[in-house]
Amino acid sequence: FAGRIIERKGLITLLESIKMLQPIINNVKLYIFGKGPFSNEVSKYISDNNLTDKVILGGYKSDIFSYLCSANLCVFPSYEGEGLMTVVLESMYYNGLVITTHGNGNEEAITDNVNGFLVDPKNPSELANKIIHIYKNYSKLSDIKANAKSTIKNKFTWNNHAKIFYRLSAELIKS
Repeated sequence: FAGRIIERKGLITLLESIKMLQPIINNVKLYIFGKGPFSNEVSKYISDNNLTDKVILGGYKSDIFSYLCSANLCVFPSYEGEGLMTVVLESMYYNGLVITTHGNGNEEAITDNVNGFLVDPKNPSELANKIIHIYKNYSKLSDIKANAKSTIKNKFTWNNHAKIFYRLSAELIKS
């Protein structure tokens, strides 16, 4: 996870899912990069639930790309109010395996089980089950990784944005 540490980012849901995974995936490690006003609550949850050996709070990093590249999976379980997140797009390009939530605008980039994974917000069981699915099928997910990178290269480019802007501007001028 990388982002501002605020409640709506869904970190407690992510931590609840990590807690559920402990008996199933022994070697799970979660790295959380960022800082924010919800950091104390996140730290307390980690401590209160004996997750200190599973969760690493990495603080703010100015260059997150090497971490995105080296992760097995990037997870962004936001609850609401996010829109299409830049970190989701970056993770799709640099990593290829991304889980994020429905209803935040991420559907603009991710088609579930095609180029990433979507789960319902505030549902730690669904998130844990998706992580287990990815863990058990990791070697078979090369198509999803390739599709994620292809989506970013083909859809989310400055050229495409310029064409959309030009088309919208022309429509406004006509009206």
